[in-house]
Amino acid sequence: MKHRILPFVSALLVAGGVMVAATAQQAGASQELNLVATSTNFVFIPAGGTPTANPSPSEVPNTGDQISFRDTLTEGGKTVGFDTIICTDTFNNNGMCTDVISITNVGDIHITALVRDVFDFSGSGPATFDASIDGGTFAYANATGYMHGMDVSDTVTDYTLFIN
Repeated sequence: MKHRILPFVSALLVAGGVMVAATAQQAGASQELNLVATSTNFVFIPAGGTPTANPSPSEVPNTGDQISFRDTLTEGGKTVGFDTIICTDTFNNNGMCTDVISITNVGDIHITALVRDVFDFSGSGPATFDASIDGGTFAYANATGYMHGMDVSDTVTDYTLFIN
């Protein structure tokens, strides 16, 4: 019985080692960007309605409404580009969001996320979110990876991008 178990355990150990190696390789980003996004424009666009700049916290969004905003991006205190985001209200104040991060003279990074409570204008939603990096242009062509965002204030968000 011991002789039959040994090959099985050995096979599991080898397979486990391969899985750990594959997971470690996928987790390693080839580039990490740490950006600070400072909001410069914010617009609420009700479905079929007139856009409103800087909506009040009492604004009640409906499914299909959109918000659009633009941020100036800095790294180490130096302006490195901007991003433009558009989110569509799905349900429960969650937004299906698309973001294009434009790094000056380098390229664009395309990001997609479901951001929870982004349409809760009272600011009581989560202060962090994650997104997938699913493409780009120039230096970021065929980029993949993910981004972690953390709200610092109503107008400032820290972005950490892990790009493969």
